[in-house]
Amino acid sequence: ARQIANPISHTTDAMNRLAAGETELEIENTSRTDEIGEMARAVEVFKQNALDRIALEAAQAEEQKAKEARTAGIEKLIGDFDNSMGQMLGAVSAAATEMEHTASAMTSTSETTNAKSTAIAAASEEASANVQTVAGAAEELASSIQEIRRQVEQSTNVTRKATDTAQEANTRIEGLSSA
Repeated sequence: ARQIANPISHTTDAMNRLAAGETELEIENTSRTDEIGEMARAVEVFKQNALDRIALEAAQAEEQKAKEARTAGIEKLIGDFDNSMGQMLGAVSAAATEMEHTASAMTSTSETTNAKSTAIAAASEEASANVQTVAGAAEELASSIQEIRRQVEQSTNVTRKATDTAQEANTRIEGLSSA
């Protein structure tokens, strides 16, 4: 009876310890060829499964920790990018607005100058041959003013495009930030 009771008692003790979460134990009687040996080998499988589960849980915890670190890093990069892009877009927008004001002022000056040069050209028609030379110079001035106006208008268009591009980039960044 001891040959059966002691091995069963050892196997029962091992099962109770495994159920309590203890995995650092040696399962006895696994080399026996009878039913007690089969029971001991089954308990050994339970022990190995418990060890595998513990290892898997540890690996999953490490993976979760790494994932959280990656997520925090990505969120920091997005925040840094958003801040720097916001600053850059603000600077570009301010520069574009300033360029637009300057272009408007130059257009106004050009129109005033053009009007004055037209008056000079009309007055020069009534003058002598020397005044004809002045009229030619006034026409050149008018041509230069027209070129300035064309360049100012081109500058205004570039400024508007830059403002539109800055606003579009800002919209995209806001879209990225909310994603």
